[in-house]
Amino acid sequence: PPGPGLLAAGPWATGQPASLNPSYWALPAFAALGEEAGDGRWEELGAASVAMLGALTDEGRLLPPDWARADGAAVSASASPNGDPPEVQYGPDAQRVVVWLASSCEPSARRLAAAWWPLLSGGETSRALALRTDGQVVSGTPTPLSLVASAAAAGAAGRPRERDRLIDEAARLDAAHPTYYGAAWVALGRALLTTDLLGGCGAQARPG
Repeated sequence: PPGPGLLAAGPWATGQPASLNPSYWALPAFAALGEEAGDGRWEELGAASVAMLGALTDEGRLLPPDWARADGAAVSASASPNGDPPEVQYGPDAQRVVVWLASSCEPSARRLAAAWWPLLSGGETSRALALRTDGQVVSGTPTPLSLVASAAAAGAAGRPRERDRLIDEAARLDAAHPTYYGAAWVALGRALLTTDLLGGCGAQARPG
């Protein structure tokens, strides 16, 4: 794998430069797989993923990008490999990153998710389909996943009321404009962020 034990976007993405999609770095899944297999490499993969996300986002001062590239040991935010979208953005891929980190049991992951709350706490930014990594709105179209991601950051920052309000708003939005993907993320977000049913720590609702 490219870099310090990072998961690439697929076999097609392991060339030079390698393409990385941080939304695949599902920390609760890494932890469960490592525990099931008794293999410490999953823990190492999770730690490397959090460290790289910290570097990509200036330790939470920027939002995570949908895509990144690894040029040897150097990793940087990038546009989508297929050019759609053609610019670096925080969009539907990166929004999953916030949920994975906020629901992790690793304190460093939850701290990073909490650091994104100031950028995601605004009325428009909390629900926008896509933002620049500095929080400027690219597309203000509201989506259930964007609201669930903002809820994840709120929970990690110790704001359970905001977390629950945003999840409820995501559910209302999906009820008004139902999609399979939106409904799935409302259900998964509620389970990961407000319960321990899936084995994560999102329901702790406080920075680690």
